[in-house]
Amino acid sequence: MNNAGRGFTLVEVLVALVILLAALTVAAASYNASLDFVSRAAAVSNISRQVGDIRQQVRSRLEAGEYEGLADFTVGLSYGWRAVVEAEAINNPGGIDEVTGAPEQGMFQLTLYRVELTIMSALGGREQRVNHQYRELIWQRLAIP
Repeated sequence: MNNAGRGFTLVEVLVALVILLAALTVAAASYNASLDFVSRAAAVSNISRQVGDIRQQVRSRLEAGEYEGLADFTVGLSYGWRAVVEAEAINNPGGIDEVTGAPEQGMFQLTLYRVELTIMSALGGREQRVNHQYRELIWQRLAIP
């Protein structure tokens, strides 16, 4: 067409607008996907930072004779766990005090547990679950008659 000095036709402007809107739609979808990924990564990172403390709480409950439980850990973070005895033994010579490092004499029961831990995070309005399985060895002093 001979449009010298007159500008663009309506069809040319509409085609350019459709191309621009398609590009913006793809960019917005990519941006939303990246925000979702960052939110999930932040939740998993938060859970990973707390696993050690949660495992210590589970250990304390195992030492108290519990084998499963549900608990709130912090705001938006809770966990459930279940322990199964894998092996038990009685150790006669003694052990080491975990606090002082000094040797202890006496009879000790050693119990190896398989612990299945599920940690739930509800931060940012999304629920994220992480399953974790590990083994825990508990030493308990037996009363000597």
